[in-house]
Amino acid sequence: MSLKKKIILLLLGLFALYALIEFAVQRFVLLPAFVQLEAETATSNTQRAVQALERDIELLVPSATDWGTWDDTYQFITDGNEAYREANLNVLALESLKANLVAFYTPEGRRVWGLGYDHDNERELALGELSADRLAVSHPLLAPHGEETVAGLLRTEAGVFLVASRPILTSEGQGPSRGRVIIGRLLNQAAIERFGTQTQVQLQVELLPEVQGAKLPAEEKTAALVRHTPVQLRVDGTTTRGTVEVADLGGAPLLRFRVDTERAIVAQGQATLRYAALSLAAAGGLVLLTLLVFLRQTVFTPIAALTRHAQAIGSRGDLNARLSMQRTDEIGTLAREFDLMVERLADTRQQLIEQSYQSGIAEMARGALHNIGNAVTPIGVKLINLRRELKQAPLAEMAMAGAELADPATPAERRADLARFAELAGAELAALVERTGDELETIRAQVDHVQLILADQRRFATAQRTIEPLVLHRLISETAELLPGELLSRLRIEIDESVARLGRVAATRIALQQVISNLLINAAEAMAAGGQEREPGLLRITADPADPNEPHLAHLRFTDNGQGIPAEALPRLFERGFTSKARGSGIGLHWCANTMAAMGGRIHASSDGPGRGACLHLVLPLADHNASTPEAEA
Repeated sequence: MSLKKKIILLLLGLFALYALIEFAVQRFVLLPAFVQLEAETATSNTQRAVQALERDIELLVPSATDWGTWDDTYQFITDGNEAYREANLNVLALESLKANLVAFYTPEGRRVWGLGYDHDNERELALGELSADRLAVSHPLLAPHGEETVAGLLRTEAGVFLVASRPILTSEGQGPSRGRVIIGRLLNQAAIERFGTQTQVQLQVELLPEVQGAKLPAEEKTAALVRHTPVQLRVDGTTTRGTVEVADLGGAPLLRFRVDTERAIVAQGQATLRYAALSLAAAGGLVLLTLLVFLRQTVFTPIAALTRHAQAIGSRGDLNARLSMQRTDEIGTLAREFDLMVERLADTRQQLIEQSYQSGIAEMARGALHNIGNAVTPIGVKLINLRRELKQAPLAEMAMAGAELADPATPAERRADLARFAELAGAELAALVERTGDELETIRAQVDHVQLILADQRRFATAQRTIEPLVLHRLISETAELLPGELLSRLRIEIDESVARLGRVAATRIALQQVISNLLINAAEAMAAGGQEREPGLLRITADPADPNEPHLAHLRFTDNGQGIPAEALPRLFERGFTSKARGSGIGLHWCANTMAAMGGRIHASSDGPGRGACLHLVLPLADHNASTPEAEA
């Protein structure tokens, strides 16, 4: 088998091994990750639907608190005064509360007043036990809870209600409690559709049959308003269904929430993996083809030409033949040295021939020619041996060893033997290449690391700066708009009205924008480092009152709720090279300090310590400190 075929088989084996590994990674690592992500999404969607229900229940609590903590209500429970009843207890009051139920009960369970009303159909509702004149004092809505709020779901004859119950106290929240006020909202189809719209899920709600004595398991250490079962998932074709059972105030199963989530993540994941596999296969094929073409041009063709040239000289003794290979690598060097050797032999033979004929001794000339023939013959033999050694190179065995190593079924002991053989064969091949001078230099691609270029910054630092009057709150807003969206998603910026009331400041527009941009970026990074990834942190920009000692200067505060600054770091914060960030350069704040000083201002920092936020103070000259409002455009 030729050297070319051996190398091609080796490359094809490596490509097949790569394809096998790629398939295993996609099948057993990447695809299960997509499935897990889809399950988490379906669980989250189902939980959001329950959370939407809890939010609606929470909205009833302030109304119940307002009605329960009120002197007029406190007095009404005692004397049932008609003026309070006429002014507050009617259908319009329920409508203003966006409620379908309002009821007042004494601590003994006697109903003082109550009304259930369906606003859509303009009719009163029969509420079963809530319509009676008395409730059992053990009822969940009346059970003694001190000043606690009782909230959740309640099954009635008219349907399921979202209810909140609060103790009836004075306006100052004093007691003793004179009963409970109950406010409820009907859980109708419109409310269910609203939950689905708010959470952007496909929501279905099923009323469970009433089963006496049935209870959902109690939840441990939960602040949820309603008791519910863990989310159960079921895959059905292209849909993942999440199911949760929700309990009423007494813990009995009441509703079943069903949320259907399209399996778009797995479908997209499978499509992505197919695309990736095709792309990698195409890329691998292209690399393999490119490598084969490269080897053909750089190795196979030159070696074949050198072999044919050696055979021609060895068989015919033609010392006038030249290879003339124009290459700069090791093969080219070997070819040139071979041509030079043949040329010297040809010169030597010609000199001997001329000397023989000049002496006129024909026999001597024939002897000399014979000796030259004897000298040329070994060269041919050596070239033939070189060709034989090249053919006998253990490339086929190395290819077979590579194929066995790529086979997962190959035993570990066999793998060790193959590895030792591959090492020895590689050493033998390297020695052969060294003996014959046929070492090929591999083209190596180098990727240079991109260095930080500060040419623009240095040019800006030495450039002539123009001081101009600027409206500060507009400049801050313009600078914030230039920041990337990813950064703004981590930072909520509030500009206080006091900044707008400042007069114009005298500064260089670009320089001041870069200082403000540095402060905004540092604040956003402090939010992320302080655990603010999920919810945007807050940066408040305020203006201090004018300092009587410095009436010509404007004082600004950039206050964030990030990770704060240790006390030992504050004195060095603006030093060149000092940084508290893992990948910081220590240049940004130092540059800001120099820039502010160049504009006649200053900057300093303060913090109450780690975890308590930080404040950056900017002091800038006023363009016209007698002006009270900034009316000029920056």
